[in-house]
Amino acid sequence: MTARKKAADTEAAPPPPGVIRMQTKNGPRDYHTVAKRIVDFRLEHGIDSGWTLETECVHLTDKTCRFIARILNGKGKVVATGTAYEERINLDSYLQNAFVEITETSAVGRCLAFAGYVGSEVASADEMRHRIDRDEQRTHVIDEYVPRVLAMISTDDRDGFQQLWDELGLIERDDVFAQLDSHKRGVIRKWQTQRYLESDAYQTYLASDESTDHEANAARRAERAQTAADKGGQTNGND
Repeated sequence: MTARKKAADTEAAPPPPGVIRMQTKNGPRDYHTVAKRIVDFRLEHGIDSGWTLETECVHLTDKTCRFIARILNGKGKVVATGTAYEERINLDSYLQNAFVEITETSAVGRCLAFAGYVGSEVASADEMRHRIDRDEQRTHVIDEYVPRVLAMISTDDRDGFQQLWDELGLIERDDVFAQLDSHKRGVIRKWQTQRYLESDAYQTYLASDESTDHEANAARRAERAQTAADKGGQTNGND
């Protein structure tokens, strides 16, 4: 059997459970799910063997997360590690509340891959699915909303734009915003600023003690600057 015939037969055969075959620019590639890698690991190293798979969150904010995963043998020696970093905004809106768990799973998958539990690629099927879903979602948002936003800007339809903008999540807004030129981005920023200045939140701020303090500080800075100017001196403007 020739190498070409063998490769064709392999491509035609369905992948086994826990393996997802995806088309790439270099042809089909088999990606193992993290769950399959964990099962394979435990089949070789049962709980009684003393081998462990540990995870540690080494960085976490409300926007970003980083995990490191380690495999330790029965003597407690680290035999493989894997890290993963994720930004909440890079995930689809329905996944953002689970971005910590997703980061941990990615770290586990990479750690197991470096220990030899891998298909044809280090990246897991879970990671690749997230990337594909995100690319498809981005394409849909751009095709669906960018033309509508451009039309609203050209007709000065602020109310229509605001209604549309409120329906979009943060990621979708970023996708649309990235497709606009600097002038149209400036129009949106102006509209958003005007909306805030007309909002109840801003009116509440103006009536608050915090606003009064800012105004008083600004008045004092202006008075000092004028005094310095009258004397021919300078001021750094700090309160």
